[in-house]
Amino acid sequence: MKKGRTGNRKRPYPGAENRNISNQPALKITLAYPLKISLSFSKEFRRKLKFLDKHIFYGLRNLNNGFDAASIKYFNGKDFKIVLDRVEQHGLGIYGIEPWKNGEFFWVKTVSDDIYNCTGPRWYSKAFEEFLAQDDDLQYAASYYIPEKYLKKG
Repeated sequence: MKKGRTGNRKRPYPGAENRNISNQPALKITLAYPLKISLSFSKEFRRKLKFLDKHIFYGLRNLNNGFDAASIKYFNGKDFKIVLDRVEQHGLGIYGIEPWKNGEFFWVKTVSDDIYNCTGPRWYSKAFEEFLAQDDDLQYAASYYIPEKYLKKG
């Protein structure tokens, strides 16, 4: 006889089949003080945005007209190539490239988990060239690795 799940029930999380959670009471949280939720960016995140605007994105046209978060900049292929060149010149890295087409998600390519690989232009140049070969009318965004030494300079 096979062991495993029965029916079409999905496990709520890995390993849940070994636990009897159906009779557990719901978790109740009571706060002693009002919870304040801030949607503002952290200081570090603001410093990263400022650095990118000043050293990487200057002179380029942001194509994000509201289809994504305002902090995410999108560029056409020509401008994004300039972004990648500037990233390489400054010794920054790219964690992932996310192209969109007509305000709709197209695809994403990411580097491996090793932080040092993201600073090598080989992977992100290849990914960009593959996107260009698929469609020349994409809008590109990326997630960036910025060394701490640049953030201290401002």
